[in-house]
Amino acid sequence: MPQIPIDPSCWSLRELIGQMLIVRACGHLFDHQIRYPAWEAPNAKLQDWLQRLNLGGIILLGGSACELATRTQQLQTWAPTPLLIAADIEEGVGQRFSGATWFPPPLAPGSHCRSRSRPCLPLQHPNGSHHRPRSPGHWH
Repeated sequence: MPQIPIDPSCWSLRELIGQMLIVRACGHLFDHQIRYPAWEAPNAKLQDWLQRLNLGGIILLGGSACELATRTQQLQTWAPTPLLIAADIEEGVGQRFSGATWFPPPLAPGSHCRSRSRPCLPLQHPNGSHHRPRSPGHWH
């Protein structure tokens, strides 16, 4: 895909505002596969929004891991400006897209440590010391 220079000075107010919006879309390729029609626009409407409003991004939900590349490419070709493609996948890609890896929820490791008779070791700082952080990123 050739790199096209982006010049926001040529955009209308509608297109500038559109760049600040991210809409939810189905990760499946076809309209009959949409699971939440109240929240996810059919392809014709989504394509219209992308072209007319110059949307900034899409958050994909549903579909398969195999469909993601095709769906992403489809959406990018509809958009006049490169899209930010997002997904809610803190538990791994398999959380939202079938056929991909699903990780344990973030609280699972902590729960595992609390359930053991011997406490887990504190975090190890890159310099080798074993101290617990006062807050994320701040070590004693």
